[in-house]
Amino acid sequence: LFTDDDPYYSFYGPPKRAIPLYSENAAESFRCFAGEQGHAFERLPADRNEFLDDDDAVSLPDWVAFVPLDDDAHWGVWEAWVFDTWTRFVENLHREIGLAQAGNPDYYGAIYFQLPGWYSLHGAADEPITYSYYDEDGAVRTQTVIPRDQPEFDRLNAVTSGTDMAKLMASPWFAGAVHETTRSIPINPRPGSTPESHDAYVMQHDRFWRYFMMQGALLRRVCREHGKLFGAFARSQYFADGAPLSPEAFEQNYRRTIGLLDPDLIATIGPWFFDADELPDDARPFMGDIAQSGLHDAWRKVRPAPRE
Repeated sequence: LFTDDDPYYSFYGPPKRAIPLYSENAAESFRCFAGEQGHAFERLPADRNEFLDDDDAVSLPDWVAFVPLDDDAHWGVWEAWVFDTWTRFVENLHREIGLAQAGNPDYYGAIYFQLPGWYSLHGAADEPITYSYYDEDGAVRTQTVIPRDQPEFDRLNAVTSGTDMAKLMASPWFAGAVHETTRSIPINPRPGSTPESHDAYVMQHDRFWRYFMMQGALLRRVCREHGKLFGAFARSQYFADGAPLSPEAFEQNYRRTIGLLDPDLIATIGPWFFDADELPDDARPFMGDIAQSGLHDAWRKVRPAPRE
């Protein structure tokens, strides 16, 4: 199910059938949802191309039927139902967390933290968005586009992601979202590349500009339209492996991403940013040399002053 001739997406784009919603209850939910949209669809759709070629080898339950991919109405309602179903599940989960925190003066709501390509902005992509990026010559460029019209939009905001961030950020149970990128831009290393050269190659790739800079700008707009915090991730690892960035690479990456995205909050992953002198004695045996990376000083150098 996860192997095809596209080396970039065999893992990142699982098939529609990977969504585990093929139960009788799911079919009833789909029928009700379709009826609210003015359609009389009785069964969940299945894509014939996702199964083996031998028809006799496939037996579908009564509440599922093969539907041609050019049946835009049926598949369109299915996609909308998937986004609605999963988004409401995530919202209801955080509603319960929020209610459990009632009376806690230090709880302000959940922060949704996810990789671009693993969340969706499907419902907020029809209006122009302006985003900035560094080009191959190190100059800042600004571009205004319609996200839904961009190459790979459906892959970046696939139905298998399930969420619709525009709906989640409209929920009172969320305080904001963090846009993360560590090792998530699907660009294969070139032969002979090093972590450093692959990192530089990724950040000059148009897929990085779309996946991180455009998608981040779109998420920022969605968050701020709903009065929520927009966060971005200060990446601490090379794209090619798990090694920490050098201080110089961290500063450059920070300038090329955080500096342009203008987030309300900045997230990062901890151990490389610890000052060794600040570590508790009982933690030092578990840290090895990781706290000696120099990223602590690099972080203190680039981090902005707290906002009021």
